[in-house]
Amino acid sequence: MYLKKMILNLLKIKSVIIIISIIFYSKYGFAYLGPGLGIGSIMTLLLFIGAIFLMILSFFYYPIKILIKKLFKNKNNKNIQNGDDISN
Repeated sequence: MYLKKMILNLLKIKSVIIIISIIFYSKYGFAYLGPGLGIGSIMTLLLFIGAIFLMILSFFYYPIKILIKKLFKNKNNKNIQNGDDISN
């Protein structure tokens, strides 16, 4: 009984593999790849690179912004303590 089920399962798997290989086997692929597809591919690549660049930039932007604010805040506090008024 178990051997019969196993043989049936193997036959099913073999038939699925044969059907898939027949579907995907072709000698020639006749397709027109025009300028629209080329431009679309280039724009997709550029947008993907831009998204990665913006992701990296946004990751480092906030800590750098805080660091710059702290540096300028310390300079302003030192100038005010020395009696220099830089607000004019």
